[in-house]
Amino acid sequence: MEQTIDVKANFEAFKSRLDAAELFRFDNLELKITDDGGLVTIPLKDQQLVDDFIEEIVKYIELKVLYAYEDEEGQHYKVVTYSRPFADEMFILFVESHECGLIDDVQVIFYESIDRMFIELGRSLASMKRKNLEVLEEHELEEVAKDFIW
Repeated sequence: MEQTIDVKANFEAFKSRLDAAELFRFDNLELKITDDGGLVTIPLKDQQLVDDFIEEIVKYIELKVLYAYEDEEGQHYKVVTYSRPFADEMFILFVESHECGLIDDVQVIFYESIDRMFIELGRSLASMKRKNLEVLEEHELEEVAKDFIW
């Protein structure tokens, strides 16, 4: 049976868990509701390096890394992380830099369906594998599926 949750409640829970981190500017955010869930771009309070941001955010929420890469020139970095899908916590966090690892914001997609979240993780992983990149960390979809078993 497919698990579903309220996307807005998922977003509000995310904000409340990270409010103490003082990483983000949560004022005037617009959660764009789609067929699959909700998308929001969240600006950071200060520009940060990708690694420093990930190191800080995991102090407040549990994240699993799907993959991390940089391009051959070291200009473009991308890290895709996700929450373990349970209760009010189903989201994928995209951290991407086109400036040698510096970021100003992150994108988060909140899901109402565990199935849709898993499908999107699979699509993202397949898309990454088609590029010529230096992969810093990667997990196979079979390994990721274990996080979706109840």
